[in-house]
Amino acid sequence: MEIHVRGTAQDGGVPHLGCSCSRCTDARSDRTAVRYPASLRVDAGQSLLVDASMDVRHQVVGDVDGVVFTHAHLGHFPGILQFGREVLDADALPVYCTEGLAEFVRTNQPFTKLVSNGNVDLTPVGADGTIDLPKGEVRPFPVPHRDEFGTGTLGLEFRGSRSLVYVPDIDDWDDRTLARIEAADIAVLDGTFWGTDEVSGQADVPHPPIEESLAALPLSETDVYFTHLNHTNPVLDADSPESATLREAGAGVVEPGQRFDLG
Repeated sequence: MEIHVRGTAQDGGVPHLGCSCSRCTDARSDRTAVRYPASLRVDAGQSLLVDASMDVRHQVVGDVDGVVFTHAHLGHFPGILQFGREVLDADALPVYCTEGLAEFVRTNQPFTKLVSNGNVDLTPVGADGTIDLPKGEVRPFPVPHRDEFGTGTLGLEFRGSRSLVYVPDIDDWDDRTLARIEAADIAVLDGTFWGTDEVSGQADVPHPPIEESLAALPLSETDVYFTHLNHTNPVLDADSPESATLREAGAGVVEPGQRFDLG
């Protein structure tokens, strides 16, 4: 099983709409500085895409055999529309998600057309479910995250001969999630913000800031990387003091194109 990083940014990506900071300005003229919303590709005899923003057309290389959605927020789910008749016109593409998200797709336009047109085959997975692949498995588990649509949020554990836990969005580190991270070989986790005062109204969109996560996470037990980075996050600059602090703590950030071999 091999995990390919296809995106590393928060929902709005880099450059961020309406932002004229130096990081976003640079990304408008330098394509190497562009960052797409957090996403993975899993290759394990079959290939799965994990999450699909509207930028999915830039992130998918080759065919995929299915899609796993962690939740319904902007940077993770609306790209499902790209699998419809207007674009890919997929044929019963397996879609793994919570029962709540499956029901959301079945009952809300324009998503319901994907079902009636036969573009997607919705397969709800619960907290105890497993997605079996020829060379590994995916184990979804619930994580606490704001839930405006009542559809829930999943973390994912990928298991080959080694394991990787993926939690791109969470409100705070609860004991059950921390236990999963500690038991894993690798963890790719919510690093939306570095600190607590990066954007106005930050308290209304809770994410554990990296500077606090470094104290809470089992860094001595698990190789920890951060993803879902907001355009304001200073660790997007590898030369920033915050990036140096991250490296000194023994953690890192995922980079577009990075791969993890789970055997």
